[in-house]
Amino acid sequence: MTGETDELKKEPFEICEQKLEEKLEEEKFSKVGGIKNRSPHDIPSPILVSGTQIQTGEGWFLVVVVGKNSCIGIIMSKLVTKIEQTPLQEKLEVIAKDIGYLGMGAAAITVLVLFIRFFIEQGMKGFNWSGDIGTYLQLWFGYIIIGITIVVVAVPEGLPLAVMISLAYSVRKMLKDNNFVKRLAA
Repeated sequence: MTGETDELKKEPFEICEQKLEEKLEEEKFSKVGGIKNRSPHDIPSPILVSGTQIQTGEGWFLVVVVGKNSCIGIIMSKLVTKIEQTPLQEKLEVIAKDIGYLGMGAAAITVLVLFIRFFIEQGMKGFNWSGDIGTYLQLWFGYIIIGITIVVVAVPEGLPLAVMISLAYSVRKMLKDNNFVKRLAA
């Protein structure tokens, strides 16, 4: 976990506790250095950290914590940062939603107008439900497909590309002014 390549001897808890007490007694009577001269490896540890490789020997161990509660899990959770949206990204999201709603509305109005037009024209000619039902269904499905096409076209797929191109251009201009930008969206 600490990146050390030294092999460290592991002992059972009782032996580690005994050696700690001995070391503390030794430091109590020693006037030179004390705890300041002690290295972390003077007293063996009974703890194995995730990813520990056993070089020699054998033994039993008890798993105490796993996942995000382990030492490595805690470190990794501290390293994870949530990227916040910039004001530009928030505004683009609002614009994309508005364009989507506008497209849905336009599609609904178009389909409604096509159906009204169909019923008015057929009402003038007279309906032949038994003979022309296949033709009617074909026209109705065509109207629905037109509505779906309008919705698909209204989704602003080119908006992110256009924004990225303009941001890249702006960053180049700011770089000429000695302004360094880490994140493009910033």
